[in-house]
Amino acid sequence: MLRLLPFALLLLGCAPQPQERPVEEPAAATPSPAPEDQAACRADEFQSLVGRTHEDLLTTRILGPVRIIRPDQAVTMDFIAARLNIVLDEDEVVTRVYCG
Repeated sequence: MLRLLPFALLLLGCAPQPQERPVEEPAAATPSPAPEDQAACRADEFQSLVGRTHEDLLTTRILGPVRIIRPDQAVTMDFIAARLNIVLDEDEVVTRVYCG
């Protein structure tokens, strides 16, 4: 049993050590896409949704990928030109419609 002790200690030294990750600054507000980017997902056609409720969205026919963004919701930073993003406030009212 004592013969295995040096090997066990050796293996412990080979275990991966946790590394500190640098603290990242929070991302700044996403800039508005250029007008030509707005055409990719037809966001200009859906600007009439701003000020309407989430329930109104349920009766709106939107073809293509759509992402509903609620307050304090984690959102990936990937940009998909054909995806329509719809931002809701705390009262479930649409505040912004944009591509990405």
